[in-house]
Amino acid sequence: MYAPHFIKKLLALTIGYSIVIFGIFILQFRTGATFQERCGALRISLTAETAADGTSVLQNMFTASFRGISFFAREQSPLTAVPCASTQPEPLVLESWERHSPFSIQLSFSENVSLIFTVSDDTDSAYLTINAFFPEELAVVTVPYIIASGFSADRKNDSLLEISNNSKNWIFAAAAIDADSISFTAQQSVASYRFTNRDKLFAFADTPEIESASNSAYRQTVTAVRSALISAAGAAFRSGEAPTSEQEAVSFVAAMAETGRYTEAVNSVPQSFRRSTNRTYLSAPYFNSLAASNATLSTELSAQDTRVRNSTPETAVEILAAPNIENYLIINQNSAAAVQLLTWAAEAAAGTLSVSEAVTVVRTYNALSRAAVPLAERLAPAARAACSTIETYCVLDNNTLFISENGSLLPALETARAADALVHYGLLTEQPDIARAGYLMLTTALTNSASFDRETLAVLYPIITHNNTFYPHVAVLHASTGGTIWAWTVARSIRLDRTANSIQLMIDFPYTHHVIFRGVPSFTAIYMYDTAYRTDPRFETYTSSGYIYQSGTESLLLKSRHRDQVETIVLEYRPQETTTPALPEQEQEPEDTADSATREPTDEIAAEP
Repeated sequence: MYAPHFIKKLLALTIGYSIVIFGIFILQFRTGATFQERCGALRISLTAETAADGTSVLQNMFTASFRGISFFAREQSPLTAVPCASTQPEPLVLESWERHSPFSIQLSFSENVSLIFTVSDDTDSAYLTINAFFPEELAVVTVPYIIASGFSADRKNDSLLEISNNSKNWIFAAAAIDADSISFTAQQSVASYRFTNRDKLFAFADTPEIESASNSAYRQTVTAVRSALISAAGAAFRSGEAPTSEQEAVSFVAAMAETGRYTEAVNSVPQSFRRSTNRTYLSAPYFNSLAASNATLSTELSAQDTRVRNSTPETAVEILAAPNIENYLIINQNSAAAVQLLTWAAEAAAGTLSVSEAVTVVRTYNALSRAAVPLAERLAPAARAACSTIETYCVLDNNTLFISENGSLLPALETARAADALVHYGLLTEQPDIARAGYLMLTTALTNSASFDRETLAVLYPIITHNNTFYPHVAVLHASTGGTIWAWTVARSIRLDRTANSIQLMIDFPYTHHVIFRGVPSFTAIYMYDTAYRTDPRFETYTSSGYIYQSGTESLLLKSRHRDQVETIVLEYRPQETTTPALPEQEQEPEDTADSATREPTDEIAAEP
């Protein structure tokens, strides 16, 4: 009677022990376990194995999946890094992971490389950002990716994909996107994957024809920036506060001069700054000290020359972003080095450009089109391509236009640079859609310019102002393969006429003018007001006109009192005469003023485009 019960009990125990033994066997011989971490719609899968000491060790594999795209690493397809001193990629090993927030996870690899995956939020329109961090010894980090089944990819350029599934679309942007991997560089270490609506992808032609996208709104915006700068800097200077930088002093004087208040502006800048030995050539046309300032000009030109001559196809666009490089190119427009740099930059622009690089190419083209047309023509195809790149990053929202790169809106100053580039490119190439987009972008970015600090306004002013000749600028007077004669000036115009034995310089300016001429051959005599002058190292301390000549740099440093609106300076090239020209009677310049001229401009400054 007990047999059936015993058999049942024995069977149950046998099954129970079998399960336990099988479980122990599985636990003992299991080699790894896969687990997932979620950040909103992002799923990251990792695999860990149990070491002999019982600790958990990550295997060199992961998958990060987000709405149709997956980034991954396997033993056969690892992350790689290319050192700066090599061209060969080296595999990286996954070492650890860490959750930063509910929407952010960091994966850390060998060679001090890490990737941070961040999801913006948990909504249907959330976007993914991948930040790569790596030491400066590495040039490129590459991550494999794959598009999910049912999704299609449409390549826009080397750094942009549009990924679609039925009626939903996403834009994927990175430094470089190949068929099966993306790359991060030091210049662009962020990738983004954003939901979009294909029907609403921006094109310049989509810019609405509204008041804030008009030329008049653009001019009002530029005027508002000028007024804010004059108000903020003027109040500070009246209280005795020194300029925050040389740029602030220069922008302030130029902005005031644009309204017919040049003398007041120069005298408003504190004397402590005007007499400072730290000033450079930038402010020399206003505040004198031409001899000392000319040395700083030589230093900058030498540095730019070295940079251009050492350029490579890879660094060409980066060099175009250097401060004042357009001045160097205009001055040296006939040099082989300048031509080579522009050729390389044009080739680079045919590939992958970031927004800032694209803006640099367009702004350089604009500047050269006004003063060095042959160089500009070399950059013309690149400028067209760069404009198209800017277009892909524009976001039109409720009649406002922004630029979004890697999930972030560009700051106001960078947006202003881009907007100004579009305005002038559109005007130069007679493409009103592009100009109108620039108008709207600028009015959008600078709506609250009155609240900007003084230094921001000072930097912003020359970015968006081009027709104010009171702002210090390069004026090319004569260019040939033998050299260029040019001036660093604030004159409305300078005309050069040459004969066999003389050079005439006709300078249009209504006040005392301090100007640096470069490339001027050594002369035998100089005439101002039909009077022969001789060089005098103290010429800058006198109220009358004067000059010195520096043969080492072929520099004529001239102070002209401008008895007439257009003053003529004559340089003679004749055999040296036995008599020395008399030095005109001169007086010490008063120390309580930077310029004793009181006349106002007789012509209206050209309007902004």
